Amino acid sequence: VKMRLFRKWTPLRNSLQDQVKAAGEKNSENGNFKQELENKDQEIKLLQEKLSSLEHIESEKKSLENQLNALKADHEIEIKTLQEKLGQKDSKSSEEEYNSDENQLVQVNLNIIASEDAEEDQFDREESNPNELSEKNSKLKKKLIQEKKVAKKMKEQMN
Repeated sequence: VKMRLFRKWTPLRNSLQDQVKAAGEKNSENGNFKQELENKDQEIKLLQEKLSSLEHIESEKKSLENQLNALKADHEIEIKTLQEKLGQKDSKSSEEEYNSDENQLVQVNLNIIASEDAEEDQFDREESNPNELSEKNSKLKKKLIQEKKVAKKMKEQMN
């Protein structure tokens, strides 16, 4: 009787033992899965924290870009106003330069007239001595030519 029971129950017992072993292995696998799941949860939390910090950094970046654009616009306005002021000063200074150039031109013309008068006076005085007259005439002619060149340059600058 014992042998019969042993024979009947042995395969059943073996199959139960195999099922228990399989369940134990599954439990260990489930334990491993639980550990992996916990690790993944921790990774997800870290990634969420990084994402939130990145979002915060991104919002700060946008804020700084807006401030930068506002500063650029302010500087452009300041530059334009300064350029306008500089343009007004330039027009005043160019008028002053024009007036000073005109005054110089008048002075050069007066010098030319005075030198011509001096030439005539000198010519009248030195008609008696032809050698001195030719030397002084050539010097005066050179001086006159130089002053005319200066006057011409001044006129060109005025134009």
